[in-house]
Amino acid sequence: MRVLALALIATLLSGCTSPAKPTPTTSGDRDFDAVVAALRALDPCALLADARTTVRSGPFACRSGDDPVLTVTVGVWLDPVTPRAAAPVAGVRAVRASGDRYCSTTLFTGADLGIAFTADTTKAGQENTLCRVAADAAAAAAGLLAEPDELTASAPRQDSCDLLRRAGRDAAVDVTDGLELRFGTTTATGLGLCQAREAVDGGWRTRFSARVVHTRFGSIPNERPDVLNGRDVRIYTTGEDCEYGWRARGSGETDPAYTDTVIQVRGRDCAEAAKLAAALMTTDNEASPAVTPQRPITEPA
Repeated sequence: MRVLALALIATLLSGCTSPAKPTPTTSGDRDFDAVVAALRALDPCALLADARTTVRSGPFACRSGDDPVLTVTVGVWLDPVTPRAAAPVAGVRAVRASGDRYCSTTLFTGADLGIAFTADTTKAGQENTLCRVAADAAAAAAGLLAEPDELTASAPRQDSCDLLRRAGRDAAVDVTDGLELRFGTTTATGLGLCQAREAVDGGWRTRFSARVVHTRFGSIPNERPDVLNGRDVRIYTTGEDCEYGWRARGSGETDPAYTDTVIQVRGRDCAEAAKLAAALMTTDNEASPAVTPQRPITEPA
């Protein structure tokens, strides 16, 4: 299993050189399901309205540009124990994290989730420029989010934690017992990655996970091809856990690197991963349950 030190997580997620006063992440008492419903309905590329060319690297991530690259990620989890620098934009509560080659501004949406705008580059010494790019993109999106019905994604609208719960339910594998389900924390993950995590000495490890991503199916050389229930799959194993992935549908993207929507599920071994994958394949194009979405989506500063 993959073990991450808490100190490392705090460094990567805060990563902040700004002198601004840190702010707690906890986002009041908004209903978690309502917040997720509001976020999974969003088209991430619609939040980069000023970008000339955009590519959806996943249902909840959109990127623009070459260097710097600007990426919006919908539904990132903000660990409430990690202090961050408050950096409100356009009247919306937000935090900033930065380093020598990246800067992000994340808009709060409640339930410890947010929408992150991250600018990154291969060049050193660009932090101030990157922070302006990220903050300007977040401010523009904050205005758009006042009318969220204009920003909707095409169906099916799925989030990865619903996919993981669905796989566990239909495979009779308890993916929540003693575990915490958390959406992705990093660029291009958000609602597209769900990890069922357990605490261990020095940090946590992933016991189960589900991911939905745009890629070219079969393009990763260290995955082993196989067939499961008549469908082509790709298997990745570390010797400590195992992941099954398959093409659920086309992504609608024209960039050859992102043409397929791929779902991946991870178990403690390949037998368990195959069981979860086989169960989820029967419903992998079904939408997540309809819930009245949170309005407004962002939190006021």
